[in-house]
Amino acid sequence: MAKFYNNLLSLLVQYQDNTESESFIRDYEASLTKKNEGPRTPSGKNRTFSQRQKSAIALRTWFASLPRCGICGGMLDLAEGTQYDHTQEYSKGGNTIIENGRPTHPFCNNNRWTIERIRSGQESLELPVFADSASRAAQEIVQLSFLTDLDDYSSPLSVLAEQEETTP
Repeated sequence: MAKFYNNLLSLLVQYQDNTESESFIRDYEASLTKKNEGPRTPSGKNRTFSQRQKSAIALRTWFASLPRCGICGGMLDLAEGTQYDHTQEYSKGGNTIIENGRPTHPFCNNNRWTIERIRSGQESLELPVFADSASRAAQEIVQLSFLTDLDDYSSPLSVLAEQEETTP
């Protein structure tokens, strides 16, 4: 990858950023072809893999081997922001043993029951309709209840509503 970018920078300097010139296009395309690669054919009849194919294989393998959330299946960063969950819930008899543990996103772990009910069809989720800023003055601003846990919380939406009421 470093060789590719170094070559690209050299070509940009050589042709003074004129990427439309025939010489630049010719030299750029020539730089993409490696000496030990055969011509690229969709049939897969070549003996060796091209650099592009090797990169695609490496990325596919890397993505397949990344740790995934045990609840949603999304990619995890085990170094930060990961919680560990009982696959069989502790409250339902699941033991705290390695075989019963799984890494999860904090959001997924904290909302596990809701996610499982939505997936099983026992519950549905209706997202709020948000008004565009042009018609916001004519519509009521609604505070989403899950955004506040404290009664004394000063909501940014309530501040906006107060500002609209005092604006002439």
